[in-house]
This record gives sequence, structure tokens and C-alpha cells, in this order.
Amino acid sequence: MGLPYLLALLLLIQPPERTLFYKAQYLFIMVGLLADWAVRRAATLRHRQGIRWGLVGGTLVFAACQVWQVQRQENLWWQNWRWQLGALGASWLASQPVGAVLAPESAHHLLLRFYAHSTHRDRSWQIDDYPRPGVHYRYLVRKPGAQLVPGEPRLSGVPAFHNALMDIVVLP
Repeated sequence: MGLPYLLALLLLIQPPERTLFYKAQYLFIMVGLLADWAVRRAATLRHRQGIRWGLVGGTLVFAACQVWQVQRQENLWWQNWRWQLGALGASWLASQPVGAVLAPESAHHLLLRFYAHSTHRDRSWQIDDYPRPGVHYRYLVRKPGAQLVPGEPRLSGVPAFHNALMDIVVLP
């Protein structure tokens, strides 16, 4: 009963994929039960072998479709959304002194938290999406070339980190 949870723990499956893993688990259990029922109901050895080869073929087609879909989706995300550039920002932050990070945009907040916690687990991170009272933020993450927003700290100079997805400014 605890095997799926142990498998998720051992593979370090993160939250978005964990949800899909748990949902897909029941589909595969149901398909396995139906396949077992079909093999047991087959009257002759020849029918059983036919069912087994059909299951193997269906599994290969399913696996090929999943690989194609993941590759296609990865290419679309890379070309259109450039979400992998968030990993570069998290790596840059990991190489800097520890400090609180303010990322008011939800996309930056999500990407930085995901990459920071999944690739740099040995470090404690404080990444906020809105300024909290009494917290001195060392880094501010914003869109490249974004104008000042009321409530954000005043900035001077160029960003310490820049790519097509984000600017990271070191605050005084």
C-alpha cells in the first residue's frame, strides 16, 4: 500500500509531477487489473499470447506517445516561455551571499522557488512575493527593464543579474 509513496520519496518527485504521478497510478492499476482479467479469461494459450503481445505493443505505443509529447512540450516551453532561464537566476542567487529575495511577479516567484528548492537543497531560501514588514530584502527580482512600481524600493545602477526572463537587483 505504501509503495507509491515510497517510490515518490525515493525519486524525489516534486509537487506538480507528484500530483500527476498519483493520478496516473490508479489508471495503471486499473489497466493492470483489466489485463490480468483478460489473460485469465482467455480460453487457449494462443489467445493468452495474443493478449500479452497486444499489451506489450500498447505499452510501447503509449511510451512513445509520452516521450513525443514531453519533447514537443519542452520545445514549446523553451521557445515561447523560456521558463528554463529561471534556473540561471536561481543558480546566480545560490552563488551570492544569503539574503531574502523579493519576487513580486508570480512567474518569477514560482520559477525561483521551484529551481531554488529543487536544485539547491542545501541552502535555506526566503523568497517572498510581497514585501513583509520588518524584512530587509537583499535581492529584488523583476522583469527586464521594468519601471518602478509604487511600494518597491528605489533602484539605482544596472541589475547584478540579467537575462531575457528576469533582472535581479542587489538592494542596499
